[in-house]
Amino acid sequence: MITLGPPLGVGAWLLRRQYERSEYNKSIKGILPTSQEDFEKQSQRIRVARYDETDVDTVLEGFDNQFQYFQKQILEIVEKRIVDYIAVSETKSDTISKLLRPLVDENKQVTVHLGSDFETFVTTKAEVPAVSDDTFVEFTKLSVPYFNSKNTQKRTRLGVAEVSLLEIPSKEEQVQDFRIAITLVQYKQWGAAKEHIDVLPGQEIQKSSFCE
Repeated sequence: MITLGPPLGVGAWLLRRQYERSEYNKSIKGILPTSQEDFEKQSQRIRVARYDETDVDTVLEGFDNQFQYFQKQILEIVEKRIVDYIAVSETKSDTISKLLRPLVDENKQVTVHLGSDFETFVTTKAEVPAVSDDTFVEFTKLSVPYFNSKNTQKRTRLGVAEVSLLEIPSKEEQVQDFRIAITLVQYKQWGAAKEHIDVLPGQEIQKSSFCE
């Protein structure tokens, strides 16, 4: 038997690798800064507290590890950032996009109900050529679903928030800053709408409540 091309299993593996590389390139392209100044732009910067296992209060609050502590803060910031983005969008225009409408109730109050856990979470190292040829920082891509209600029995899934985080190097021991980009993706099999959230005009560094 003569086989033309790689075996089926290898071919599928290669296609998967190509797809993953393509998705990685798209994700990193959407958050890489164009300059050192852009990298430090406060309107696209967030701050979280570092996990301290020696802090008794942290353990008493139910955080057994660094991941739980990080997840809680990121979910808090993402929810607030979506709310702030919608508020800015409403001031700029009388109408908001179809994707955002379900997040605004009849009283024009913005309500965002994120899931309590990340659905996906991947971290790797990324080069930041706009800063220098040898600057490598941590790049994290995660996703979390969002719903129309907090009631887990009756709620409907509206979509997923895809979050990209690029570490901003710092010597701070108690906090860590990240450059952030969020993409809301409608829960729809075909033709899902997307909304990109990166810079929030006039916004200073957005901090988690754990930093206070």
